[in-house]
Amino acid sequence: MANTAGDIARLRRELADCRGLLAALGDESRQQLLLAMLSGPCGGCRAVDLAAQASLSRPAVSRHLNVLRQAGLVRTRREGARVYHYLAPDPALLRQLTGLVLDVQRIAAGAPDRSAPQAPAAPPPPRADAVQ
Repeated sequence: MANTAGDIARLRRELADCRGLLAALGDESRQQLLLAMLSGPCGGCRAVDLAAQASLSRPAVSRHLNVLRQAGLVRTRREGARVYHYLAPDPALLRQLTGLVLDVQRIAAGAPDRSAPQAPAAPPPPRADAVQ
């Protein structure tokens, strides 16, 4: 079964909707920070503590945390002068990502099998205005 133009258009929209999340998750340093937050205290982690765990500078951690926050993955809580960061993904964002993955799976299942060697393409016919 061939995929329709509508399938491809929907996938294009879903990719655009998830672009920020995918970019945030695609960076290895941000992945390390997410894992550090998951293994840290339930109340959240300070940037200085995350920097020590991830072997990054505190300014680098702050930049990465800002990307994760803008992507809807991380939230912050202030206690006096201290700022705690914790993983709190937006449920709607996770549903979008799940929908994207399921659509990619469905569209890939509908694509023709390309694993077998393909016959070489026939050469294009000579142009009528070509010099002989």
